[in-house]
Amino acid sequence: MGEDDGTIHLTSPDSPSTPTAPTTLVPSPTSISSSFPFPAHISLAPTPSPAPPPPPQQHSHPNCPICLSPFHPGTLLRRLPCSHSFHVGCVDEWLVNGRAECPLCRFDVSCRGA
Repeated sequence: MGEDDGTIHLTSPDSPSTPTAPTTLVPSPTSISSSFPFPAHISLAPTPSPAPPPPPQQHSHPNCPICLSPFHPGTLLRRLPCSHSFHVGCVDEWLVNGRAECPLCRFDVSCRGA
């Protein structure tokens, strides 16, 4: 049997007929991590809570963002802590149905957020 039939005869490493592959030294993990310009262990910082959005200008929406009807003079509006305004009936229904956030910016308006 030989290389003609698809087999390869292995010889001992001492054998002069064995070709040697170039040897590459791999640095130890310690030497690699000490060469980084940043610490080897970086911890994640806690995600900060979102800041409230900047207050919109007075009635920045000419319509109620929930029902899309216009704000008419004398109509009762409810302004949320994020400064967005809505028809009282529209936003109250939104909040009563378990949504404790502004319909526009998702700012938490629940008591537990205070």
